[in-house]
Amino acid sequence: MSNLPMLKLAIVEDNEIDRMNCIRLLKKASKFTYEISECTTGKEGLDLTTEIDLDLILLDFKLPDIDGLEFLSKICEMSYSCAIVMLTGHGSEEVAVKALKSGASDYISKDTMTGELLNQTIASAVTARQLENERRLRTEAESRSQAKTNFLSRVSHELRTPMNAIIGFSEVMEANSKDPLSDGQRKNLSFILKSAEHLLNLINEILDLNSIEAGKLKVSLSPVQLCLTVSDLIELIQPSLKDLEIIFNDRISQQRNLFVMADPLRLKQVLLNLVSNAIKYNRKGGSVTLDYELMDNDIIRINVIDNGIGLSQDRSSTLFEPFNRFGAEYSSVEGTGIGLSISKGLVELMHGKIGYENQEPEGSCFYIEIPMFTDLDS
Repeated sequence: MSNLPMLKLAIVEDNEIDRMNCIRLLKKASKFTYEISECTTGKEGLDLTTEIDLDLILLDFKLPDIDGLEFLSKICEMSYSCAIVMLTGHGSEEVAVKALKSGASDYISKDTMTGELLNQTIASAVTARQLENERRLRTEAESRSQAKTNFLSRVSHELRTPMNAIIGFSEVMEANSKDPLSDGQRKNLSFILKSAEHLLNLINEILDLNSIEAGKLKVSLSPVQLCLTVSDLIELIQPSLKDLEIIFNDRISQQRNLFVMADPLRLKQVLLNLVSNAIKYNRKGGSVTLDYELMDNDIIRINVIDNGIGLSQDRSSTLFEPFNRFGAEYSSVEGTGIGLSISKGLVELMHGKIGYENQEPEGSCFYIEIPMFTDLDS
């Protein structure tokens, strides 16, 4: 069996002798093998494009129903993407120029056509069309990404302004000692405040995720003393630990000599997300352990270990996909389902990696591996 690439090719030519000559010359190919379809009219050729995703069409200029230029025009109207080589007669250079202006990839004279020339022309035409398709797809993707970024930026501005107002006025009402709220009003207000903060957090996370996907989020790497980051983190999680009666085991904050190369704000964001998840998805009275390991090549691994229900192996493969909460959206545990996706993007921007391991007999271990900073004397 040939290892040469296969091209799906159509010969749109009413003259049987010319069609047979094309097929004979194509069989002398050294660059491709061909799956060839034959059409005797322009209509047959156009109909074929609705059935087969062709790589190339060899198109006779003079057909019994339409000429080659009209065929090209209809192909353009259909936005059909394949290379087209126009077959012309002797002395038809003017026709060939018109064909190129109408969208043909190249042209070749039937009177001077050889196997080597035909196959070289096909190779050039197909390569040029592939490059053009890649450029077009890249431009379309960039345009969609920019439109998405602009949309999210505008929407987030429109949403964040009223959200901040709701939060601000709620906090003022909650702290108003001159006109205190009743217990029922205070309870309702706490629901409003909590929901508004949740929505504001969701907006900010979506913007972060969009910036990461668009390659527009930048990090500033510098030596970070890990124990200070962990100390700040512990202060932030204290209320959650008390609410769920979680035991927190910290094995990092006393290690004064651990430094990493990271963005300090983004590193804290990642660790806070992992630890918060370990608390939220734990069981009441469970435990969370923050530990570290020194790896080869000056890499430190930071482990966030819990003794909750864990995840099955088939689910762990899609953990870092956005908006995937594995059914937790139907529980009382709040979340957006994009925190892990953001964490993955941030860790990779800091030249690290993030992962997950099941714990035995139960529980989860999320970890990040990140470069250490070892030049403490400089």
